[in-house]
Amino acid sequence: MEYSLKKINNEIIKPVKVDHIPIQNIKGWQIIPVLFFVLYVIGKKGSGKTNIINHVIKNKIDKNTKVIVFGTTHNSCEVWKKIKKKLEKNNIENEFYNSIVDGKTNYLDNLLKTFQENDALEQQKIKDELQNNKEVKEEYTPSVDVEVLKYKKIHIN
Repeated sequence: MEYSLKKINNEIIKPVKVDHIPIQNIKGWQIIPVLFFVLYVIGKKGSGKTNIINHVIKNKIDKNTKVIVFGTTHNSCEVWKKIKKKLEKNNIENEFYNSIVDGKTNYLDNLLKTFQENDALEQQKIKDELQNNKEVKEEYTPSVDVEVLKYKKIHIN
């Protein structure tokens, strides 16, 4: 899948002003001091990758988070088995894959397509709500980058 940017008009979009969330109010701010994030952990065998992920899940993740893992040891490693049990016990949505590509299936491309489709649905929902003169309470800024996906939730009353 190839991604590119294309300018489609000359409109200037200004962010909706929202209340700032103090960093201390973000769960696990000492570990990752942002509300929305994508975590990549890459290292050689035995370097502690799984332990880092376990620490982040234990201290940063809640039921509003979806955990997606690409890793060859998630079915054989005892730490991963404990992590999976913890995710299930805490009703945290999760998906595990042995690799990004399996045969002709590219799981990462499929996930990115799903995210883009969800963006389109959310954008239409926002457009519909705005046409009905509903007040938007929080900014929604979809952006797709080859390495990073950023999503901000929207609440409409």
